[in-house]
Amino acid sequence: MKREKQSVKKMDLYEYEEKYVNKENYQSAKSVIYLVLTALGILVAIALVDFTFKAYQIYPYLGYGAGVVSLVVLVVFYVIPVAKLLNKKSFEVDVSRHNVKRAQRHNKQLRKELAQKFVDFNKTVENASWYSSEKVDALEYALLSKDDNLIKVALTDLYHTDVKKAGRKLIFDSARDVGIGSALSQNATLDTLVVATVNLKLIKDLVFLFGFRPTYPKLLKIYRNVMVNSLLAMGISNFAPGTSIANTVGGFIKSIPLLGDAVATVIDASVQGLANSITTAIIGFQTMEVLKKEYHLQNLLSDLDLGDYEENVKNLAGQLLENMKQDNSKDKKEKANAKKDVA
Repeated sequence: MKREKQSVKKMDLYEYEEKYVNKENYQSAKSVIYLVLTALGILVAIALVDFTFKAYQIYPYLGYGAGVVSLVVLVVFYVIPVAKLLNKKSFEVDVSRHNVKRAQRHNKQLRKELAQKFVDFNKTVENASWYSSEKVDALEYALLSKDDNLIKVALTDLYHTDVKKAGRKLIFDSARDVGIGSALSQNATLDTLVVATVNLKLIKDLVFLFGFRPTYPKLLKIYRNVMVNSLLAMGISNFAPGTSIANTVGGFIKSIPLLGDAVATVIDASVQGLANSITTAIIGFQTMEVLKKEYHLQNLLSDLDLGDYEENVKNLAGQLLENMKQDNSKDKKEKANAKKDVA
């Protein structure tokens, strides 16, 4: 028997909304992000002030030098990464019938911008190693062709290969740096400083690697985990069981895949470096998964079958307008006839 060829049915907007759209308040998420980032900034600042004060106690001029270094660290490892990340564009993936067309146009333009940025990066940055020449050549060809489908295919291939590989290297390098830094410092203040700054830089680097940032609700969850990770580095996990802070941190540790209660129960000062390293890696992989998911969702959104909803609305509006004109003309004629009858 011959198999009947079946055409691939496109997902419609209602299916997309039901399966993927989260009814999250973007404005609220954006506001809370700034609160979390402010708290992180205060945490970093406290650690730097403590570091400067201890240096000053040893020798005043050493303290002055430490103050200058602290200011540079605050700007380079906190202010700049956060500012650059928030200025990045994100894909629009949580849509409704009212804004789907605008979201598709925005995503299409962003895909084009990303492809161009990747091409320019390889051309202008010396010894650029994130993206291979072969993948970038495919992007450049797609841009010259002005074919959105080719751009999507080339971008998707780049994300599944070069970006995935470079992202994993960024994560492992950052986790290694945090582990070594924590192991060498043996100081809660320095541990907090190392974890917070390296985590923030890692998120910024991953966002620049992908070329776009997560949407605000997802970004909020990532920064919230950085906050918890930084508190963990301060030694909060050693608080007495039953306290709200200990439960919060313990819950975060227990949620780590493949580790669970094992890490939550054995963590202590002797393995602080390992714990900080692991949680940094987890945050990195969470960030990558969010970025990959949102890129996938915008691809699905670009291929949605929107049906004839807009056409029906336009036709309906035209018919209503025509009927209103006819009714208006009829009323004028009746009024004119009525005046003639009176005369």
